[in-house]
Parts: sequence; C-alpha cells; structure tokens
Amino acid sequence: MISAATNNQHRLRVSLAAVTALTMAVGTVAGPSLGILASVLIDEFDITRAEVGRLAAIYALVGAFAAPMTGRVADKIGGRQTMVLTALAGSVTFVAFAAARSYTGLMVMAFISGFPNGASNQGTNRMIASLIPAKERGTVTGVKQSGVQFGRFASGVALPPLVIAIGLRPSLLVVAVFGVFAAAIIPILLPNEPEIETKVKTATSAKLPGAVWWLSGYAFLLGSGAGATFAFNALYAEERLGFTNQQAGLLVGLTGLVAAASRIGFSRLTQASTNFAVPLGRIAVGAAISLVAVAAAPRLGAWALWVGVSAAAATLGSWNSVAMLATMASTPLDQAGRAAGRVMFGFLGGLGVVPPVFGAVVDRYDAYEEAWLSLAVLALAAAVVMLFWHRTPGSEGAAP
Repeated sequence: MISAATNNQHRLRVSLAAVTALTMAVGTVAGPSLGILASVLIDEFDITRAEVGRLAAIYALVGAFAAPMTGRVADKIGGRQTMVLTALAGSVTFVAFAAARSYTGLMVMAFISGFPNGASNQGTNRMIASLIPAKERGTVTGVKQSGVQFGRFASGVALPPLVIAIGLRPSLLVVAVFGVFAAAIIPILLPNEPEIETKVKTATSAKLPGAVWWLSGYAFLLGSGAGATFAFNALYAEERLGFTNQQAGLLVGLTGLVAAASRIGFSRLTQASTNFAVPLGRIAVGAAISLVAVAAAPRLGAWALWVGVSAAAATLGSWNSVAMLATMASTPLDQAGRAAGRVMFGFLGGLGVVPPVFGAVVDRYDAYEEAWLSLAVLALAAAVVMLFWHRTPGSEGAAP
C-alpha cells in the first residue's frame, strides 16, 4: 500500500515538472516565435533577414546579461517567486510584440523578451535542487527543460494558422494569456523552498566551482549554433527548399517534440553520471553531424532537412538538460541561481552573437550552406572543450 508521504511526494514531482516546464515555455517562446514568423515579419514590417537576426540577437544578448543578475535574485528571493516574475515578464513580452508598429517596436519587444529568457533556468533550477534529491532529478529536469521545446512546438504548429485566421497581433495576445495563467498557478501548486523560509535571504558571494566555467564555454559554442538554427530553420526551408510558411512552422514545431523527448531521455540516462563531460561531448559531435546534413539538404532533398533538423533538435535542443543537471550536481544549493545564471550567460551570449552574422552572410553572399557548415565547426569546438574538461583533475564527482 502506498503511504500518504509517498503519494504526496509523487504529486509534488508531477506538479514541479509541469509548472517548471510551463515557466520555461512562457519565458523563452519569444525567440522561436521570431524565427517561425520571420517571413511574416519581413512582409509586415519591410525588414531584411539580417534585421530578423538582430532581433534574435537582442533577445539573446539581453538574456545573457540578465542571467547572472537574475541568478543572484533567485538565490535571494527563492525559486518560486522568481518563476512568477519570469511568467509575468513572458506575458508582457507578447503584449509588446502585439503593440509593435515598426522595427523599433520589434526591437523594444526583443529587449523585454531577454529578461524572462535569461531568468527561466534560475528559479526552476533552484526549485528542483531544493525539493528533489540529486540522483533523482533526471526526469523532472528533463520535463522542465522540455518546456522550451513544447513552447516551440506549440508556436510552430499554432501560430502560422492562427495568424492567417485572426491576424498577427491578436495571435500574439493569445500567447500573452499563458504567461498570466502560469504566474497565477505557480504559488498554488508549488511550496516555497525550505531554505528561503528558514534562512536570511542573501545570496552567497563564494567563488563558483570550476565546472561552471567549463560548462559556460561549452554553452557559448553550442548556443552559437542553436541561435542561428532557431532563427533561420523556417526561413531556410522556405527559401532553399520551397516550403510554405505553414510547412516550415510544422518543421519547427515537430522538431520541438523531438527535442522535448530527447531532453527527458538524456536527463534520465545521465542523472547519476559522475562525469558529465562525456555525454555532453557526444551530444556536441552529434550536433555537428546534424548541421552538416542541414547544409546538404538543397542537394540531397527535403528529407535531409527533416533528418538534419530533427537530429539538431535532439542535440542542440537537448544538451542544456544535461548541462543543467551537471550545474546542479557541481554547485551548492545556495549558489544554484548564480551557477545557472553563469551557464546561461555563456549560452545566451552565443545565441546572440551568431544570428545577426548568419543573417548578414546570407543577405550579402546567399551562402546558407557555408553558414550551416561554420556552425558545425563550432559544435566540434564544444566537443573539444568537453574533452579538456574530462581530462581535468577533479572533473569527476557526484553531486554534493
């Protein structure tokens, strides 16, 4: 017979997984939405592909600089409160998106979107680290990280037909409602952290573990590839392989499901790992191979794009579930927010640097294929970073 305590723990895990996933979705969905709606924005606002890339860069770079700050905030006020603020900021983002009437308005929206993007992992990581034992975090963390992909799937499948049916701006306001809903249910479904209730609310100033810096460098390199992939997959499918906007949205949406499943799967497989450098290195190599397939799609056919983008989703789209497990396993709880913020600074920095360069190269040289191959090189560089971390004394060890 299942005890009441066991039943309560199960309910807590289910609630924690669901609500952290929803928080991740509403906090980060603005970036994928820019890529999914790229052709609509180009027509609506008379902008270039490079300018679409700049919007993705603002979204990512503001998030990068906000991540360390929001990490300290999460360590001070706790994960639950940080999640509420993240959800509300996600809602405000889409209200600003709907209000935009010029490229300047889109830039304002992209700037606002950086804050929930940069804050999403900090609060959710703290909640998991404080409520779930170290070697049992795989499934919850995987589901949590999959919130990003579920958000991408929902926006990829729903936004293009919704825009056709009711228009761009009303569609964006529909998305904004989900942020308000998430902010309302977080305090209802989740308890506060025990440490926040019993300790002085101050973030530690102790030096972060070395693992955080290795993970930050890896995150920067894979973030560079992920940024351009998120921003330009749909447009590439339309311009090089003749996809319609709805077909391209479906491509992005369905690969979001692949990434979601991969995040959960990789998290379960690696949750008890004593050296996360090994699985992270393999993921980076897989990302490089998938990007080569994407580059070859115009010569091989649409099937290669489906395969390549799906494989990229399973690698570029899932590495951070393993990286977040590694971050939590390598960091004391009172530094969980700062550590997640530092790794996200690396990731979002890469996410912001490459998309405008990628878009400018395509605009000027029409060199899509070469641009994809350069991303494959960055993924291989990330694998090299993990190789060096793997060989570093003291890189092995279980969670504290």
